[in-house]
Amino acid sequence: MIHYKEGEETRSLTHSFIALLTLLFYASVNRRRQAMWQITDTLNQSLNKVIHCTRKVKIHAWIAYIILMQILMIIWITLRYLSESYIDVIQKIASYSMNSSIYYCNLFLGIVLTFASIVPCIVLSLFTLYYILTCCYIRVLLEHVLERIKDDFILEDMGRLLVEYEDIAICMRSMDEHLSLPAFLAVFFTMTGLFWGGYRIAFNSGTSKNYLLSLITPLIFYLSVQLLIMVSASVTNELANKVKQAMKCLPFQNANQDPNRIFKFKKDLNHNDSLTLWNIYVMDRSLVITSIGTLLTYGILIGTLGKNA
Repeated sequence: MIHYKEGEETRSLTHSFIALLTLLFYASVNRRRQAMWQITDTLNQSLNKVIHCTRKVKIHAWIAYIILMQILMIIWITLRYLSESYIDVIQKIASYSMNSSIYYCNLFLGIVLTFASIVPCIVLSLFTLYYILTCCYIRVLLEHVLERIKDDFILEDMGRLLVEYEDIAICMRSMDEHLSLPAFLAVFFTMTGLFWGGYRIAFNSGTSKNYLLSLITPLIFYLSVQLLIMVSASVTNELANKVKQAMKCLPFQNANQDPNRIFKFKKDLNHNDSLTLWNIYVMDRSLVITSIGTLLTYGILIGTLGKNA
């Protein structure tokens, strides 16, 4: 979570808002855990047919990134605990506590509550890892279909190609149906963290180095999570659209295929299978720039109002 030193009212509202976002994110991921297993199983069945292509996905690199981010967040928690605000609280507890056992109990409780704030970051990191790996494996399947189209294509392979494309379309449709809301909440959560972290850096003068580093560290985490989700989905959407355009050029109408399968294939081609944020925004590269621009715009606006006040 994000902790604030401003007035009690602002702090209470901020904590309540972040807590609400966190609970909504937990609930959305928990309700979709069965769907996530189904998506994973569907992808696994499709990838078994093109097992040689799965080496393109650098799983170890993504796992290393998650571990690095968790280390970064532990450093953040440590810096927050060593900041002046927490030291002042400890000194007040020591001055008011006549019994040493009460002091150490309060100190232990403070440490537990402080490190408990890393739990949302762990859940967010795991969801991000699942989301980007799913996108990577979908791109592996899309690249496999695209390579088959670009190579010496023969009409006898049309039936298998149609089945492969239909499986990919179903997987993307299921992923967007079940994961678009958690992705939206994750992006919204990170944008909120980026905004408030930047605001506190800009409007808190005279802070210690530990406190300043404790504000910069989570910004790196939030920005990386936001970019990973949005960029991975954007690249997947671009490749899916490229494959769709290539599939439209195939001479399937002249092939000796089942009319029902051809009809279903045309229906899949006309369906917009894109990864979105809660079916509101189709994720593309321009949305990444727009989100960062929105943060800067509101930051400048609130900064101007703050100076006028």
